[in-house]
Amino acid sequence: MTKLQTKKEIPVKFATRDDDSENVEPMLTDRGGLKKEESIYPLLFDDTGRATGIWSEGSLIPDAQAEEERRALRAELAADRKRSILSGETARFVVRRNPEADGRKPLHEFDSLSEVGRFDEIIERTARKSGIDPDLVRAIVHMETTHGGYDRLFQPFDGNKTLRPMNIHAGYWKGMGFSREELKKTNNNIDAGVRLLRSIQDRIPNASVEQIASVYHSLGATKVSDYGARVGRLYEEQPWRK
Repeated sequence: MTKLQTKKEIPVKFATRDDDSENVEPMLTDRGGLKKEESIYPLLFDDTGRATGIWSEGSLIPDAQAEEERRALRAELAADRKRSILSGETARFVVRRNPEADGRKPLHEFDSLSEVGRFDEIIERTARKSGIDPDLVRAIVHMETTHGGYDRLFQPFDGNKTLRPMNIHAGYWKGMGFSREELKKTNNNIDAGVRLLRSIQDRIPNASVEQIASVYHSLGATKVSDYGARVGRLYEEQPWRK
């Protein structure tokens, strides 16, 4: 776990069933400012943390039958988080630690494609203005600009759904007030990415780099992902300085 700053750790409390026989995931988004804790995302986990099923109307649906419901719940969670970010509502995003998340460098990551150095001055200025660690932004930009470069093939045809250097999905985040054409400009692109990072950081208690990055990559994330783990490793190693 990579912490952005040193401060006292506040443990996340997990709700349980009345008979305390199964663990359920706690309330993932609370617009009421943490006034209650209840299960709105009742995934069940075994002793190793693997999801084994889902509770529906008091009965267990096995894992094999629950995939569609889980996808729907995550989509609903992502939509709820998006509304919170765009409206400025108070919310809490719960993202579980995940020791199995793989932060190793993949074969399709090429440091030579990194655009961190090219835009470093903009990153530094924009991040500090918003109260975000500039190295977190650098790690995201490095991650988004070094992975294969496949999106560069579509760039001349304006076929990309997401726009570098922070890989902002222009359609999904149009509610932030930036048009697609505006997000093609580096200043606006980094500004939008930093705003998202700040919004996510504010909604995760004692947020780690890995947790913030996991939600940045997938708004419905409920645990640290491989993406988040990789960003955490980049934050520590800072390959853009080599």
